[in-house]
Order: sequence, then structure tokens, then C-alpha cells
Amino acid sequence: MHCYKKRLYEKLTYPEIKQFIHAYAGSGQPLPLEQVLNFAGVNYKSQTETKDSTFSLGRVSLGFNAATGHIIVNDTSRINALGRALGYKVGDEIISVNDEIISSSNANKFFQNFGNASRPGDP
Repeated sequence: MHCYKKRLYEKLTYPEIKQFIHAYAGSGQPLPLEQVLNFAGVNYKSQTETKDSTFSLGRVSLGFNAATGHIIVNDTSRINALGRALGYKVGDEIISVNDEIISSSNANKFFQNFGNASRPGDP
């Protein structure tokens, strides 16, 4: 925002707007979204998650090995910390998770149940 625009906003609005603009426009300071949205009647609560927030099995691309019926790792270009810790390589087969065998016949049900039941930070 150019200084001229800042000054114009300051002259045409309330002094609180001037303070808000100086505090947040271009300063890199995060907006106080919870406070501002609460003024508008929106019940907003910010959330920060320190672990993967979605079920990912290490954020690798998976497919099926038609010959074995097992899940296969197709791509590791977006691998996350869990995937690196597990040591995934392209071509690896995932036979079971938490002692539950996964095959082409039960994979959809497994992933749906596991994804719904998993929470960030679960082992």
C-alpha cells in the first residue's frame, strides 16, 4: 500500500483505522482474525497443528501392484517427515498398517476407517 493511500485512509476514517493500518499493512504482523471476525459476529478460533493434519501415510503417492494385490509406493516427491522416517522408496509395498492387512478388496474401507479414526499425533 502506498503512503498516499495510507494517509488518505487515515483522513477518511477513524483514528483506530490508522492504528490498524500501521500495525498490520506491510508489517508482516498477522491479522487478529479472531478479534476482527468476532466483531462481525463470526465465532472464529484459530488453530495451529504441529503434526500432519490429515491422514497421509507419509504423503507418498500410492497405487496397487496388480500381481500381488498390495499397495505400492508410486512417487515420493511430496514425502513428509513420517514417510522419511519410514524410509519409503518408489516400488515399496505396504502390506499392513497397525497389524491390519490391506489388499485391493479392503483398501477403500480400510482408508476410510483409518482416516476417520486417526488424529494428528497418533502413533
